[in-house]
Amino acid sequence: MIISGKIADSLATTITKTPYIEFYENYNRENPDDCKTIPLKIVDGQFKVRIDLNNEIGYFTIKGIGKRDIRSVTYYQLMVTQGDSLFMKIDGENKVQFSGRGAEKMNYQHWAGDLLVSDLFIMKSDDSNSLQELISINRKNTVWHLALALDSLNKISSITDLRIKDVLRTNTASGITKNYLNSITRPYYFQDTTYLSKLKNEVNFLITQQNGFVITDPFVIKNAFMYLQYIFELNKAVGMIKYKSDMAPINFVYQNIKKEYDGLLRDKLIPFCFLESASLDTGALRYLPEAITIIKDLDSKRILQQLIASKSTGSRAYEFSLIGVKGESINLDDFKGKIVILKTYENGCIPCVWLSENLHPVAEHFKFRTDVVFLNVNGVQVDDKSFIAGVKLGVYGTKKSIYARTRGLGQKDPFFLFYKFTAFPSMIIIGKNGKLISGNPGKPHDDDTRLAFIKLIENNL
Repeated sequence: MIISGKIADSLATTITKTPYIEFYENYNRENPDDCKTIPLKIVDGQFKVRIDLNNEIGYFTIKGIGKRDIRSVTYYQLMVTQGDSLFMKIDGENKVQFSGRGAEKMNYQHWAGDLLVSDLFIMKSDDSNSLQELISINRKNTVWHLALALDSLNKISSITDLRIKDVLRTNTASGITKNYLNSITRPYYFQDTTYLSKLKNEVNFLITQQNGFVITDPFVIKNAFMYLQYIFELNKAVGMIKYKSDMAPINFVYQNIKKEYDGLLRDKLIPFCFLESASLDTGALRYLPEAITIIKDLDSKRILQQLIASKSTGSRAYEFSLIGVKGESINLDDFKGKIVILKTYENGCIPCVWLSENLHPVAEHFKFRTDVVFLNVNGVQVDDKSFIAGVKLGVYGTKKSIYARTRGLGQKDPFFLFYKFTAFPSMIIIGKNGKLISGNPGKPHDDDTRLAFIKLIENNL
């Protein structure tokens, strides 16, 4: 397939030094291992690339042109099919018109992506009466968006392969409804008991609705990734409501999925539990061995096997190679004989600042130890200017932290891919022998967890 395009002159100053296409044959937001990075050579505002598509369906995003990615009904991933020959006329931020073979489905996805985020109502007030309107208003808008989008899709005559249209239809319905779900399940609403009761009923209705129309077609399950994300987040929402938290316990979600689904759908859903919770729930790894015996899908089994290999205590740490604030190389071998508390972050990440604040007492406890090192790795800011600007703020690490960034690949760096670092902050602890003390340590946030964290390090000195 071919993707070419023309970029408006007004966007010239927004083009980075290394624009590129992220391309996936099997997209999974939580597991970006299968991403191909394809450089874009832009001459006089024009570009052209040829992509070998082995699967019938693929997804791509253009990076490095404008401050915003091009929106799609799957948020930012645009679905392409074998034989497409697309020309993109990029006129502005998130403003593109497609022409060529396959263009009608591309223009539909972009249009539906803008529709997806329009008219959603987010309540900032704590007023209980106002909160009661949240679900009804957003549900009404969601039903309207679904009817409009699916009717428009049905009118597209150029998509003759009904399987392709089924994937688009499934992605559309899942993307719009998932956006609705995300808009109403915000933890700061949970303190209102009346709202929480109403939300519980609404989520139960959505669960019942989906369970009545479970998709069994392997082609759709494999290719309509937004459906998998929506079903997973529906089950997670049940746990969030039950525990009144922004994080449902891994065991609750895992057991729920294991009970409610079967076949390929269950196999594809289970890895979501562990990929999302691997850096958030310290108990996640204990259920992995059982999950691997249940799953029959080879790709899903491979993901879980990689998680065990990268997170298990005693496994060899990844031989990372990073760049420091002075442009120096920072490698795993530099820390032989030292314990490394490694934390990932990105500029602007509030939880990253929170974790750093909670690590200050830990750093103070070990301030006279030269064999305990705090290493902070930026996984997003890949240029020196923005990376160093974040370091100078002094909020993403402890006083004596070492700062590093990836070698231009951000979260696509092999180091991030190996550990499945898809959320910030993530953390691992590497021992003096270069092996993992913990691939998923409990984050210190109060006196008890701080003492447990310190004890874990002291036991390995």
